Amino acid sequence: MKVPILLSPVHSFAFYGAKILKDHYKIDAKAVAGSCCYHLGNDNALTFGEFSGDELVSNSNAFHGWIIAEGWLVDFMAPVFPDIMKKQNPNLSLPSKMMQKRIEQMSSEVINLGESGEFYFLIDPEMIKDSRGVAIFAEACFGHPSPSKRQKLNATVYACGAPTVLRTLRNHLFAALHNSLSDSTPT
Repeated sequence: MKVPILLSPVHSFAFYGAKILKDHYKIDAKAVAGSCCYHLGNDNALTFGEFSGDELVSNSNAFHGWIIAEGWLVDFMAPVFPDIMKKQNPNLSLPSKMMQKRIEQMSSEVINLGESGEFYFLIDPEMIKDSRGVAIFAEACFGHPSPSKRQKLNATVYACGAPTVLRTLRNHLFAALHNSLSDSTPT
């Protein structure tokens, strides 16, 4: 099955973030998409995809985009996850957090998520197969000279595990995402 080019704020956001990490910070970053699940704490999990039996699968109506960068999963949309959950349950109160975890920390199965910060993902190559248009647009928006190599992903890591570059980039991308989501519902 051929999946159409997906230009939702979520999907495009992963491409823009990967483009900035790759070109400006010389970090080997790649935008990917598929199904995933994040445990947000207090027995709350946010799932992007649909269950087919015990398997979490993606399709053009149920997917998410994130970044894989030098062994890390990076999701710049994570700070708005509590807002997404609040639409389902207005009484729910969850803290806004960034998501960057080593890929080897991923849960082996989606049904095994039990603690805050645990995650599971399944990349679906079909979801980004025909995304050349997004890459061209990202190049037009972010095609600028890169900063020094000292700002690479592995340069300085805060105690909480968020690399300096990611914390700075997160602030810029989060503002852009917040503006793009104000008039739409995330996928």
